[in-house]
Amino acid sequence: MVDVEVNCVDGSKDKHALLFCVLKTFKRQLLSAVLPRLALIAFTFAQPFLINRVIRFVDEPTTPLTKSIGYGLIGATSLIFLGISVSLMLYIKTGRSASHFLNIY
Repeated sequence: MVDVEVNCVDGSKDKHALLFCVLKTFKRQLLSAVLPRLALIAFTFAQPFLINRVIRFVDEPTTPLTKSIGYGLIGATSLIFLGISVSLMLYIKTGRSASHFLNIY
């Protein structure tokens, strides 16, 4: 449980005092969606680089090293798409949790 009175007793006459009080009180709940969102942005940003590397890989001639690079690209693809799905799920879950938490009070 969060004690709102402890965080908002300063008696400020600022016109945004309620907003600052809510942000200060529920800082942890509101910031819980930031890390999953940053991870989602990072994985989404990595997709074009992966696609570019896959296209260059397809154009390269076959060598003994090509098989290892191909397996690495398969792993990178699965990591990126799994990361997107997990970070999106966590972002939605924590975002909804924070909004429901604010609606209770």
